This record gives sequence, structure tokens and C-alpha cells, in this order.
Amino acid sequence: DNGAMIAYAGACRLCAGQQQGLAIEVRPRWSLEELEAVTA
Repeated sequence: DNGAMIAYAGACRLCAGQQQGLAIEVRPRWSLEELEAVTA
């Protein structure tokens, strides 16, 4: 389920201390290479 995967990725980023403000920018074709890697 895509919703579960998105929630898990968000939880991992939150636990890693990665937070952003509530303002969002719509990016329908966001490349995964642009994201910082989450390390455990």
C-alpha cells in the first residue's frame, strides 16, 4: 500500500531529525536522487 510506504518513510525521516516547515511545493515528478539519504 502506497500510503503505508509514505507514512513509514516520513516516520524514518522524523526519527532521523529531518523536519521541514508546513509550506509545501507541489512537485509531481520529484526525483528520488534529490532527497538526502536517511541513515539509521
